Amino acid sequence: MSEIQPLIIKPQDLSLKVSDVSEKVVLNLMQLEEFDVIGLSDAIFLSCSAVNIATEIANAHINEFYADTLEIPILGKLEAVFIRVGREPKRNIAKQIEEEEKGMILTTERDGQLIAVRRGTRMETLVTICLIKLSKVEKLKIVAAASAINDAVRLALEITKGPVAREPIGISSMNLYSIQSREDPQKKMTAISIYLRKGHETQYSRSHQELIKKLKTGFRIP
Repeated sequence: MSEIQPLIIKPQDLSLKVSDVSEKVVLNLMQLEEFDVIGLSDAIFLSCSAVNIATEIANAHINEFYADTLEIPILGKLEAVFIRVGREPKRNIAKQIEEEEKGMILTTERDGQLIAVRRGTRMETLVTICLIKLSKVEKLKIVAAASAINDAVRLALEITKGPVAREPIGISSMNLYSIQSREDPQKKMTAISIYLRKGHETQYSRSHQELIKKLKTGFRIP
């Protein structure tokens, strides 16, 4: 039996439409009960959008969702998202979100715990804001939509895996969903929520750790 290869979405794929990538997700779903979708670097938002659409139109469920870095020969270390898609749901997302947001002040005001990432905002500014807030509270929620998803994931990884945080900070949960576009209320776009928790280390499943090991030592990025 051949090994299941992940569906890898690369920066070179940015010329594709989201619907083209969603079609690839649906094709995999027709053939496999469960598989991994990996979005690399600037293609993070494309992979997230494609999977989100697939969950809305097909019997597709996000069973694992991680942000991590991936070391690739020549290219070096890249930010990435790892999404395990399956026909059967294996997590209660609504309950997970309810637990994450319990007691949080979900506003972008001074005392709020919500960080809204927009395109063009300098990364050092976002990192500084997050660190200031995390010096006062235990949890933050990062949100972004469309191509700003790339920056939201980079921000989360900079905080949790970068050298600037004084104490452990981890990603406790991630979620994809659709929101209405401000420019065109008839149009939907994909959004992401990333929950950060102070004093917490990001917990990766064994299957994710094995996938990372295989990508480092065995798989070649096509």
